[in-house]
Amino acid sequence: MTDADGRGDTQSTIDDLRELPVLGYAQRIGGPRGRLVLGIGFWNTFGGTATFPKGDPNRPAIDESTAVVLELVPGLAYEVNDFLSLGVGVRLGLGLLSIRSTAKPTDADFSALGVGPGATLGMMVRPTRNLSVGVTYRTPLSAHLRGTGTIYDFPTPGETTSIDDVGHDQRWPAQALLGVSYRLGRWRVAGQIDWTDWSTLDKLVFELRPILTQVQETDFRDSIAVHVGAELVVSPTLTLRAGYTRDGNAIGDRTMQRNYLGGPHHAIAGGVGVRLSPSWRVDAAFEYLFGKTRIVDDNLQEYVDAGFPARANLDPGEYNAKLFTFETNVQYLF
Repeated sequence: MTDADGRGDTQSTIDDLRELPVLGYAQRIGGPRGRLVLGIGFWNTFGGTATFPKGDPNRPAIDESTAVVLELVPGLAYEVNDFLSLGVGVRLGLGLLSIRSTAKPTDADFSALGVGPGATLGMMVRPTRNLSVGVTYRTPLSAHLRGTGTIYDFPTPGETTSIDDVGHDQRWPAQALLGVSYRLGRWRVAGQIDWTDWSTLDKLVFELRPILTQVQETDFRDSIAVHVGAELVVSPTLTLRAGYTRDGNAIGDRTMQRNYLGGPHHAIAGGVGVRLSPSWRVDAAFEYLFGKTRIVDDNLQEYVDAGFPARANLDPGEYNAKLFTFETNVQYLF
């Protein structure tokens, strides 16, 4: 749930359940001891959805937004020796966009989709039998989206205009990740640090051709996330897991708005894995993301007095967000 009173009254999202698929397949070439592994996966890397009830028709707001990328990633990994493994993946991102806005600068409802390429490079070293260290780099991914939409009360009040050519360049940032894992008996402990290059996203442009172009400034900044976790093998059929994440803040006060999940945030997670047979395994996990209330000051008068009103915070108020995620994985080994 997200609460924000930047536009006056307290506002909350319409809570609902959204499902996103995760599929994967991997095959070791040359039998169980083969050093070459081919794989392919399909999952959601970035993005999400937020929906609010329609409020004051004269106050600019995004009432519903979906900005998601689903990636299809074929990959290849090679175990050079017992110390070093290398991997590479080709990313094909399917970008999805849906926006319903009020008075920005007019009421509009539009959607679009498109595809774009990217890549992933990885390396893992094992200094000892129980210690593993891995690094991953994901390139930026950009997809050119096309779609359709509707503009309301345009060009005159009460008139509706259909848009047959919606354009949007959906850009997702580069990432670098460093992870360490250590096994001690039945226990495995792990840590990871992620850097995400959000600062390359300075604005969002939505072209509702030929009628209107909407530009949203973002002024994002790079963020760092730190993860720690532990796994306990209770028995050959049961594994327990727990973890914690401290995620940084990529969104500055000036462009903060209610449909962003602006940090910093914490997350706690738990999971269980059950081996049903030599071939079948089921894993389930949950994550609870939360953070303290964020206050965005109303500094309009200060910037008006300085002669730079455009630099004032666009949507002052108090923001608080919570997010629950549930995951289920069914695995078949052959």
